[in-house]
Amino acid sequence: MFLHTSCESPLFRGHKICFGLTHRFGGVSQEAFATLNLSFHIGDDKKSVEHNHKQVRQRFYNTFGITQALHTPLYYLHQTHSTQSLLLDEVLESQHKLPNLPQNPGYLGKGDVIITHLPYRICLVVVADCNPILLYDSKNAAMALIHAGRRGVFNGIVAKVFEKMHMLYGTQAKDCLLYIGASIRSCCYEVGEEVREEFVKLGFGAEGMKGNKLDLIYCLQEQCKALGLEQMEISPYCSCCDERLYSYRREKHTGRFGLLAMLL
Repeated sequence: MFLHTSCESPLFRGHKICFGLTHRFGGVSQEAFATLNLSFHIGDDKKSVEHNHKQVRQRFYNTFGITQALHTPLYYLHQTHSTQSLLLDEVLESQHKLPNLPQNPGYLGKGDVIITHLPYRICLVVVADCNPILLYDSKNAAMALIHAGRRGVFNGIVAKVFEKMHMLYGTQAKDCLLYIGASIRSCCYEVGEEVREEFVKLGFGAEGMKGNKLDLIYCLQEQCKALGLEQMEISPYCSCCDERLYSYRREKHTGRFGLLAMLL
């Protein structure tokens, strides 16, 4: 169910945060979504996705020996390839004021980033080639979970999230750890001329574009270097190459794997 967890991470192990990157197996979704699809917004059967959320949440608790939060949902977004971030505690407060509980208690709204300093709340972003990113402020016990495709990367989503965390919590680059999960890599990511032109206009170096193949990991590394974010772990897996993962580029009609994270 998990391809990689913070238990295996030399960088994150021992910190008051845990994360898990799922693969595509161990759920109940059928056909193109088989089997551990975690997205409600791509046409899969709602009950199947709900079952998958419950399964992966329980496995997450078991993996990290968590018993304090067994009745909280997975908090997730309707992702839109924006740089919009939602603050979890503000959304939960507004939901609490509603006369009726939301139909999907884990749903936070539209956006591509969840930011929080609340412990024992599992947050989730889903991908099928885009970059799932965790930014953790170890000093101020805060985190951001980010969905970053090409549009998000080119629009500077990590810098915008870091700026917001600095404003909210006083986050400093020296205190941050960054994890970038599996995503499409330059071996498989062919792009057209208009993307090449935008890449050049944004000032990225030639190392990030070999022929017509774009290296988004290079772009993210350059952006993080400019912010002073140096403590970084990058998954070695290409979602398009690795058939344990969903890939939109490889399959088009497919499910979504996820990055889950929770502060302790």
